[in-house]
Amino acid sequence: MMTFHLPTRLIFGAGSLKQLGSEAGKLGRKAMLVTGQSSLRRSGLLDKVVQDLKKNGVEVLVFDKVVPNPRAVTIDEGAKLVRELGIDLIIGMGGGSAMDSAKGIRLASTGTKPIWDYVVGGDISVTESLHPLILVPTMAATGSEANHFASITNWEKRGLASPYLFPTLSIVDPELTLTVPAKQTAQGGVDIFCHAVESYITAPEQSMITDGITETVMRTVVVCLPKVLKKPDDIDARTELSWASTIACSQLLYLGGGYGQRTCHSISNYLSGYYDIAHGDSLATLLPAWMRYTLPVRQEKFRSLGKNVFGEEDGIMATEKWLEKVGMRKRLRDFGIERASLEEFAAS
Repeated sequence: MMTFHLPTRLIFGAGSLKQLGSEAGKLGRKAMLVTGQSSLRRSGLLDKVVQDLKKNGVEVLVFDKVVPNPRAVTIDEGAKLVRELGIDLIIGMGGGSAMDSAKGIRLASTGTKPIWDYVVGGDISVTESLHPLILVPTMAATGSEANHFASITNWEKRGLASPYLFPTLSIVDPELTLTVPAKQTAQGGVDIFCHAVESYITAPEQSMITDGITETVMRTVVVCLPKVLKKPDDIDARTELSWASTIACSQLLYLGGGYGQRTCHSISNYLSGYYDIAHGDSLATLLPAWMRYTLPVRQEKFRSLGKNVFGEEDGIMATEKWLEKVGMRKRLRDFGIERASLEEFAAS
């Protein structure tokens, strides 16, 4: 028996960022805008967003301390500010690290416990009401805008899952992805593909509908990622990638019993936490080996992957060729990781 639960309201489409100010004005009057020290400021987009919020009666504190593989200590700092300054609305804008940090700040600001206590403690409960949370992804990757997950690092990267992490509202504007550099675009595309392929391969039951949706998501990434790498301003392909990103890690893929476990992601989180490797790079590094390890117990699914996603016989070989095509065929040695250190890593 499955339960579908997606309390997040989604506004999707090119130009939809224009609605942020008016929507935020309905939810709060004093906002923390959680982001990183990124191209948002350099491009002037951050200033435009702040002005839009102010025009709609929302006072803004920009918290721009987020880094890749978001740190627990940064989340705790943001949560403390929320409590001390009377913030009543949290907005996460950026990639997955900014959005996951905003989720963590929202949760941790309800009490005085550090966010890592929630990650390792297992018992997630709040004693105060949650502040509204708006997420605005600026790249197609994590799908954090439509789920209840967050990845948090305390020099050990772990996932946190709770209904308290569902955003109140997410605004997905594919135009924001047009200026994402090729490297980050490719990393994001691999993340989307892995969200879909891992649950597809490991699903304990088959479901025509869920499998069909998942295959379409993967096929979309396989086709559209090379297009945007070749022509970065292809808004149609960027829109398809953004939609695939939102669907691939959402409750939609829980339906029908065709949802499996993202075990490659689990290993990748440890790899990223230990060696501070970009999430998409660590996934690309592990994916072919994870596939070969899983093949003996999922041969039929890999045949379906090859046929229905790539139009080829061998799903693993097709995946490797696609990774090569988009510049994401990575090896551990590319990141200075020696074979001798793998036993220590595996033991963790």
